[in-house]
Amino acid sequence: MREPPPSRSARWLPLLVVAGALALWSLFSATRIFPESLFPSPAGVARGFVQEIASGRLMNDLIASLFRVTMGFLLAVGLGVPAGLFLGHHGRARQAFLP
Repeated sequence: MREPPPSRSARWLPLLVVAGALALWSLFSATRIFPESLFPSPAGVARGFVQEIASGRLMNDLIASLFRVTMGFLLAVGLGVPAGLFLGHHGRARQAFLP
């Protein structure tokens, strides 16, 4: 059975939510409750993003971050899977570590 096509308001709702979030962000950053270095405006973030792309640092930083995430995941799997298998196989160890 086919779903009815989304209503006109349902099609615009995601765009309105994003626009509202950007408007709130702009208004909040304009109040200067926090310094610009801690809470920049959307325009400041866009300028910084363009500068990072133009300088080539964005790709280097992205690669470094992905490397750290991958190493953390592999370390967690490398320690967690054997520990889980050990606890699953040895009843006394399971009783000691699990409530």
